[in-house]
Amino acid sequence: AAFNKPRMMAFDNGAGRLLIVDSLNNSIRALALADTSVTTLATFTSSPNGVAALGAEVIASLGDNSVARIDATGTVTTLAGAANAGGIVDGAAAEARFFRPAGLWVESGRVVVADDGNYAVRALDRTSGAASTLFGVASAGAADGTGAAARFFVPEGLAVDGSTAYVADTNNHTIRRVDLSSGEVTTLAGAAGQ
Repeated sequence: AAFNKPRMMAFDNGAGRLLIVDSLNNSIRALALADTSVTTLATFTSSPNGVAALGAEVIASLGDNSVARIDATGTVTTLAGAANAGGIVDGAAAEARFFRPAGLWVESGRVVVADDGNYAVRALDRTSGAASTLFGVASAGAADGTGAAARFFVPEGLAVDGSTAYVADTNNHTIRRVDLSSGEVTTLAGAAGQ
């Protein structure tokens, strides 16, 4: 299989495969670990930025400012946001707005989204797609704090371990730790601006 700038990956434990953002092919691909076969799950009009497994479904954040769901048959639907309608709006799925959603993480009842152009970490209800802002606001910075008092500068990668999220705060050159229970954000490693 030929890839064109693979960027992000997620492990789909239930299916024994790697999900891959094949960025310049505008595709989400699956690499079966048992036999290394590669299949294209979906192709988009804009490049995907992130990918996560959600049971038999796949979630993808897209360069057109939306978050999509790919079901087991390959049917693509919008989970939240609207194509080419950027902004930062919490609320019902169709009214929610993002600006360059990137890294994704699926956890109990929700999908966590690194909304890198809005300098925020957002959450989507797994069923309805309703969006809310967990941490940060549409203002770049490097402040530790709780909820909206925390500032990020292009958060992209996410990993979650229990009640703790880790955020790759790309333009601050730091790894941030987020207590999902209290909303407290602290800098774990690196130093902003260095």
